[in-house]
Amino acid sequence: MDTPSPLTTPPLPPLVSSSIPSMLPMGAWKPSMGLWSYGAMGQWGRAPHPTPPRPTSARRECPVPVDVARQRELKWLEMLNHWDKWLLKRYQKVKLRCRKGIPSSLRARAWQLLSDSQSELEQHPGLFEELERQPGDPRWLDAIEKDLHRQFPFHEMFPLCPIDPVGHCPSSPWIPLDTAH
Repeated sequence: MDTPSPLTTPPLPPLVSSSIPSMLPMGAWKPSMGLWSYGAMGQWGRAPHPTPPRPTSARRECPVPVDVARQRELKWLEMLNHWDKWLLKRYQKVKLRCRKGIPSSLRARAWQLLSDSQSELEQHPGLFEELERQPGDPRWLDAIEKDLHRQFPFHEMFPLCPIDPVGHCPSSPWIPLDTAH
């Protein structure tokens, strides 16, 4: 009898496997697929998509030429520097550029504008620091610690502590950020 590979398991019971299609993009699941046909977690802690994703600049066989990457960054810089104008008059173009990908050098600034957190910071100066200084509720701290490693078990930003195989990592740099929220 053949031993199954670590990434294959017997088919799921009908109740569990029938709920999988509703969680996936349309056309991404076939009844013959089991839960583990998606394979192990990817680099960023997500299960790989069943069909190969479209290549992005990080995954292309040949990298984007430097002048093309620089030109994209300049377009994004212009857009970020005149954000209100772009959002009001050229919203579709903003959406299109976001879908194509935000240059990594501008990603933090872009997400701050896309989430409107900049205006929240301006409206409530010092609030984040105040919330960060407050002691967190132990119930939520424990839930956050466990949740980071459950949701992102193989994510490079959330490594397990070597002393605690369960997933508790009090030295995690993300806990202050999560508790403040």
